[in-house]
Amino acid sequence: MKKPLLVLALLSLSLPAFAIWPFGHKYTLTVIACGCQTSGSYRRGTVIQLSAVIPQGMAFDQWDALPSDTAINRVSQASATLVMPAHAVYLRARFAPLPPSRSAP
Repeated sequence: MKKPLLVLALLSLSLPAFAIWPFGHKYTLTVIACGCQTSGSYRRGTVIQLSAVIPQGMAFDQWDALPSDTAINRVSQASATLVMPAHAVYLRARFAPLPPSRSAP
Protein backbone atom coordinates (compact mmCIF):
# COMPACT_ATOMS: atom_id res chain seq x y z
CA MET A 1 0.00 0.00 0.00
CA LYS A 2 1.41 3.35 -1.00
CA LYS A 3 1.85 5.88 1.83
CA PRO A 4 0.54 9.40 1.22
CA LEU A 5 3.21 12.08 1.06
CA LEU A 6 3.33 14.41 4.06
CA VAL A 7 3.85 18.07 3.34
CA LEU A 8 5.17 20.37 6.04
CA ALA A 9 5.23 24.12 5.85
CA LEU A 10 7.76 26.03 7.91
CA LEU A 11 7.27 29.77 7.93
CA SER A 12 9.15 32.42 9.81
CA LEU A 13 6.41 34.68 11.16
CA SER A 14 8.17 37.25 13.32
CA LEU A 15 11.54 38.27 14.63
CA PRO A 16 11.86 39.87 18.06
CA ALA A 17 14.22 42.85 18.25
CA PHE A 18 17.00 40.81 19.87
CA ALA A 19 16.97 38.34 16.94
CA ILE A 20 17.33 40.86 14.11
CA TRP A 21 21.07 41.47 14.50
CA PRO A 22 22.42 40.46 11.07
CA PHE A 23 25.45 38.65 12.47
CA GLY A 24 23.50 36.54 14.95
CA HIS A 25 24.09 32.80 14.91
CA LYS A 26 21.48 30.62 13.19
CA TYR A 27 20.45 27.22 14.50
CA THR A 28 19.15 24.29 12.48
CA LEU A 29 15.57 23.07 12.74
CA THR A 30 15.03 19.64 11.21
CA VAL A 31 11.51 18.20 10.80
CA ILE A 32 10.90 14.53 10.06
CA ALA A 33 7.51 13.01 9.24
CA CYS A 34 6.47 9.85 7.37
CA GLY A 35 9.98 9.33 6.06
CA CYS A 36 10.27 12.89 4.70
CA GLN A 37 12.75 15.39 6.09
CA THR A 38 13.09 19.15 5.75
CA SER A 39 15.31 21.65 7.52
CA GLY A 40 16.08 25.33 7.81
CA SER A 41 18.28 27.72 9.76
CA TYR A 42 16.76 30.26 12.15
CA ARG A 43 17.98 32.82 14.64
CA ARG A 44 17.14 32.42 18.32
CA GLY A 45 13.68 33.86 19.02
CA THR A 46 12.26 33.30 15.53
CA VAL A 47 8.63 32.15 15.71
CA ILE A 48 8.13 29.20 13.35
CA GLN A 49 4.72 27.96 12.22
CA LEU A 50 4.53 24.18 11.98
CA SER A 51 1.82 22.58 9.89
CA ALA A 52 1.50 18.87 9.16
CA VAL A 53 -0.73 17.46 6.44
CA ILE A 54 -2.34 14.36 7.91
CA PRO A 55 -2.13 11.24 5.75
CA GLN A 56 -5.40 9.51 4.81
CA GLY A 57 -6.51 7.02 7.45
CA MET A 58 -4.37 8.64 10.14
CA ALA A 59 -4.90 11.16 12.95
CA PHE A 60 -2.28 13.61 14.17
CA ASP A 61 -0.86 12.51 17.54
CA GLN A 62 1.80 15.06 18.55
CA TRP A 63 5.08 16.79 17.80
CA ASP A 64 8.14 15.18 19.42
CA ALA A 65 11.21 17.36 19.93
CA LEU A 66 14.87 16.75 20.70
CA PRO A 67 16.08 18.11 23.01
CA SER A 68 12.93 17.24 24.92
CA ASP A 69 12.82 20.60 26.73
CA THR A 70 12.06 22.43 23.44
CA ALA A 71 8.83 24.39 23.90
CA ILE A 72 6.16 23.80 21.26
CA ASN A 73 2.85 25.65 21.51
CA ARG A 74 -0.09 23.27 20.85
CA VAL A 75 2.14 20.17 20.79
CA SER A 76 -0.84 17.86 20.20
CA GLN A 77 -2.22 19.77 17.19
CA ALA A 78 -1.13 19.52 13.55
CA SER A 79 -0.76 23.34 13.45
CA ALA A 80 1.64 24.50 16.14
CA THR A 81 4.32 27.12 16.78
CA LEU A 82 7.88 26.91 18.00
CA VAL A 83 10.09 29.77 19.20
CA MET A 84 13.56 28.83 18.03
CA PRO A 85 15.93 28.29 20.97
CA ALA A 86 19.70 28.86 20.91
CA HIS A 87 20.46 25.31 19.79
CA ALA A 88 19.60 22.87 17.02
CA VAL A 89 16.17 21.21 17.22
CA TYR A 90 14.87 17.98 15.70
CA LEU A 91 11.09 17.63 15.39
CA ARG A 92 9.07 14.57 14.48
CA ALA A 93 5.37 14.62 13.59
CA ARG A 94 3.67 11.53 15.01
CA PHE A 95 0.48 10.05 13.59
CA ALA A 96 -1.83 7.28 14.78
CA PRO A 97 -4.19 5.14 12.69
CA LEU A 98 -7.86 6.08 12.80
CA PRO A 99 -10.17 3.44 14.23
CA PRO A 100 -12.01 1.43 11.54
CA SER A 101 -15.28 3.05 10.52
CA ARG A 102 -18.47 1.12 11.02
CA SER A 103 -20.92 0.90 8.19
CA ALA A 104 -24.66 0.42 8.60
CA PRO A 105 -25.81 -3.23 8.31
